[in-house]
Amino acid sequence: MAVKKLDDENLEITTESKTQISKTHLLEQNVEIDRQIQELQESKERNNVLLSEFE
Repeated sequence: MAVKKLDDENLEITTESKTQISKTHLLEQNVEIDRQIQELQESKERNNVLLSEFE
């Protein structure tokens, strides 16, 4: 019975670890996406300035 309990605890720890890794990965992706959005917004602003010079 003790072995079963340990197996259950290990499974729970493994699941929690995988969940934490997944959360961390998603947070890192969100940071990267936010950075890319910022770059695109800055590029859009520069393009709008250039476009206004042609009008």
